[in-house]
Amino acid sequence: MELLNLNRLKRPQLIELAGKVSIKGRHRLRKRELIKRLRKHLPGLQEELRRLRQPVEAVQPTSSSSPSGPAEFAGPFTETFTDRGAPIPSHYGRDRLLLMVRDPNWVFCYWELEGPACEQLKQEHGRDVFDGVRWVLRLHSSRREEPDDVNVQPDTGNWYLHVSDNAEYRAEIGIISRSGEFLSLVGSNRVRTPRAGMSDRVGTEWMTVEGDFASVRRHVAGQVTVRAEAGKLLSERFGIHGLDSLFFGASQRASRIPPK
Repeated sequence: MELLNLNRLKRPQLIELAGKVSIKGRHRLRKRELIKRLRKHLPGLQEELRRLRQPVEAVQPTSSSSPSGPAEFAGPFTETFTDRGAPIPSHYGRDRLLLMVRDPNWVFCYWELEGPACEQLKQEHGRDVFDGVRWVLRLHSSRREEPDDVNVQPDTGNWYLHVSDNAEYRAEIGIISRSGEFLSLVGSNRVRTPRAGMSDRVGTEWMTVEGDFASVRRHVAGQVTVRAEAGKLLSERFGIHGLDSLFFGASQRASRIPPK
């Protein structure tokens, strides 16, 4: 019989108990999952449960304390509990695989297989379809015709994949059956990795902006005299031959253009 009903404990207290028996991933578990796992380790938690069962005693100085020195207190130390609300769920009861680009050469993926995908595979290929198989992440790349298989452990829930820069990727998680066939459980989204360096396009391209032409034209049209060099400079600037003669020409032509 439990010395203390585990359901009465707060989640941080359950996490502390889980740490005493080295339960992995305890910080991601919900309260009911913590209780379920802790009940398997009750024999090794008797001392901790007795400590939690003790009432909090009043803190009083002992006789060895003095007004001039620090007092020594009796009673167990209790840590103040801060309620931070419900924990973020570690899973959502679905079948999904998501890819996220970390940098040009690494893609992070995480998955959960708690939907109907596994059961459906059992119905199609037999109840023992997962016995003696190899779990893989199959990575498809826009740079290669053949996909790459990465061995994974399905319980880990996440993995880092080393990839090439400036390429598109998608993935599938599944098993390599005993006959060597790949059986997919769920596919991922598509992602594209950025370049690892500067672009190899180093040429200069000028863009023609109609608004700039109209503004310059209105400004020059109001002048009485225009030097031909101004038109020549603008022609070189925008890379259009004959711009000086088309819009500016001689000073007499410019002076006859009515301002807008």
